[in-house]
Amino acid sequence: MNILDLAQTYIADLKRKTVKEWVGPCPNCGGTDRFMVWVERNKFNCRGCGATGGPVAFLCKFGNMSCPDAHDEVGEDCNYSSCPVWDKC
Repeated sequence: MNILDLAQTYIADLKRKTVKEWVGPCPNCGGTDRFMVWVERNKFNCRGCGATGGPVAFLCKFGNMSCPDAHDEVGEDCNYSSCPVWDKC
């Protein structure tokens, strides 16, 4: 599962800004265009609240999933070397 698919599930107003970037309101802090999704990098960032990361971090932060559940959802192993949110688990 990629970050754009996830973001479109959680953010109804996500719109394409450029070929490589989508913007919309942050699921955490709102706004209109402060939440950015970069398709090629498979990453997101919010200029408002500072939330950032990839699909696993997105599901942990906005989907209220545990780290192992988020890894299962995106089909990645959960281990220290590959987990971008290990310190928050």
